[in-house]
Amino acid sequence: TVNCDHDYGDWEKLDNTVHSKSCSICTDSLWEAHKWNNGTVSKAASCKEEGVMTYACTVCSASKTESIPKTNDHVFGNLTAVDAANHKDTCSVCQKEITEAHSWDNGKVTKPATCKEEGVKTITCTGCEYSKTEKIDKTPNHSYGAWQKIDENTHKRICSVCEKEENGSHSYKTSWSNDRNN
Repeated sequence: TVNCDHDYGDWEKLDNTVHSKSCSICTDSLWEAHKWNNGTVSKAASCKEEGVMTYACTVCSASKTESIPKTNDHVFGNLTAVDAANHKDTCSVCQKEITEAHSWDNGKVTKPATCKEEGVKTITCTGCEYSKTEKIDKTPNHSYGAWQKIDENTHKRICSVCEKEENGSHSYKTSWSNDRNN
């Protein structure tokens, strides 16, 4: 047996599981399992492709990789109308499409109803800006002007919107009779 004050070199990768170092004087060698770091993502996983995690041995120059499973995280962008009931969105990475019903706002009166014409209410999807309209029934309320005398018994007023005429009888105040009874 040789009595040796070992002079070991640097640790070197032996295979995918261990590294070793040898004495430069004798044939003695040391082995130990790789000591892997926490790893870094060298390729992020997406909804289309697996990713890659790369680990490095903290002792030698060995490295290994593991796959990262595909994600369910899609990159959806802009909703577009499909029809009057639905809109869709497409993932910009894997082209997956989702279709869902429009989500309507409360609507906005875009043309007020009058006594002459129906109005219009515009309702818009909050996701894709698709819009639809609903009619608003004519209002029974008129915009009458001031009363005008027709003759000694009647007067009239005319709606400034639809020109409907309303007639009425004069009603005279009899304040002199109320004064007499006091």
